[in-house]
Amino acid sequence: FKNFLNFNLGVKNDICTATYNFLQTVTDLHHRLYGLTVIYIPQECVNVSVVQASKDKELIKRLEGVVVYWTRQIRVCLQDQDQNTPQDLLCPIDEYEFWVYRRKRLSLPYENFTTI
Repeated sequence: FKNFLNFNLGVKNDICTATYNFLQTVTDLHHRLYGLTVIYIPQECVNVSVVQASKDKELIKRLEGVVVYWTRQIRVCLQDQDQNTPQDLLCPIDEYEFWVYRRKRLSLPYENFTTI
């Protein structure tokens, strides 16, 4: 729809922003049900040069909104450690399982960014 010529620029920008918000929220909620943090990465800039993208102020504004959402997701992921108390980790196996869980949780956002 980004390339549809009958839309004016303002409508295209509004549609892109709403689509990003929807897709990142759905992606986050779906994976959060499984205890995972998956980062939504928009594909709008894949075929655009950095120079060309830097001149599009609306694109930069949309992508800044996406980055703000990423920051929130990563902050929630990191705060997950604070929810456990020493009483929850009764034996070394509990401690080990906790750190395996943490590694899985924290490695997914990293993998998202390295596969771009």
